[in-house]
Amino acid sequence: MRKMIYPKLGRYMNLLTDFAFKRLLGQEENKALLIDFLNALIDKPDKIVDIRYLPTEHLGRTAKDRNVVFDIHCITDQKEWFVIEMQVVKQEHFLDRCLFYSTFPIQKQARKGNWNYELKPLYHIAILNFEQYDDAYYISHLSIVREETMEKATDKLNLILIELPKFKKTLEQSKEQIDRWLYCFKYMGMLDERPVELSEKVFETLFEEAEINKLTPEDMKLYIKRYPPENDWNNALDYARKIGAEKGWSEGWTEGRNDGWTEGRNEGWTEGRNEGWTEGRNEGRNEGRNEGRNEGRNEGRNLRNFEIAKNLLDLHFSVADIVKATGLSPEQIMAL
Repeated sequence: MRKMIYPKLGRYMNLLTDFAFKRLLGQEENKALLIDFLNALIDKPDKIVDIRYLPTEHLGRTAKDRNVVFDIHCITDQKEWFVIEMQVVKQEHFLDRCLFYSTFPIQKQARKGNWNYELKPLYHIAILNFEQYDDAYYISHLSIVREETMEKATDKLNLILIELPKFKKTLEQSKEQIDRWLYCFKYMGMLDERPVELSEKVFETLFEEAEINKLTPEDMKLYIKRYPPENDWNNALDYARKIGAEKGWSEGWTEGRNDGWTEGRNEGWTEGRNEGWTEGRNEGRNEGRNEGRNEGRNEGRNLRNFEIAKNLLDLHFSVADIVKATGLSPEQIMAL
């Protein structure tokens, strides 16, 4: 039986866990934290002053319809509706899922009797621990636009995706408030103390409320339980290995093929000149293929281990666990 690998518990709760996310941002006593995060994320002159949390479970219209459960659901003092969710594992048709979830708070705005269909703005915010798009933007704003002019057609439906793996800034580089928040989302569970750069009252409160030693025994059980179960962690490790192996093999094979062809051609030409063009070509090709394959395989293994390490870092495995899983040195892992 293989050894199970779990994330280490540090001083602070990991904001990427379901328990910490809802406890720190989804409870009445901590709503000042959510208000600050939303104001930092959404750039508009009328800042949010107050919010009211709404039920997170929404039933379908009939017994056969699918029910949905939001992580956080609230409405602001300006009557703007918000759905905020944390998504750690990549899902197929994720944007379709966001649109489906958004229909529930939209329908909740309907009024019986004489109603003119006027809606209040809805913001669906998804904080992702995976990459949705193949580019460098770590915050994406999706809305309904008129294609002919690319102007926004309505402000009533807004999807905001935050792709945490793309966020690479240090605290010194995090000049905007939203960047400081994303730093906390990504790294707070790994820190031993609150950085001096996060001296604002809102972050002081965040770190105080996130201290694990303040949890009751019952809450501690819930927090640990809300970590992905051992099968999920081992599946995550297998997935990281699979992605790393596929990428490493592909790149190694391509480089090996190209190197083998070049070396085979050169060696074949040299030997062909001395021993005959035909014999030299054959031997050159064979030696080139063998050397290319060997070099490609070795480089592929190295690429695979580095890719696995990157994936495990994004999944918040400890450096010690990543060393065991990949054979890389701590210095190589910390340099990624």
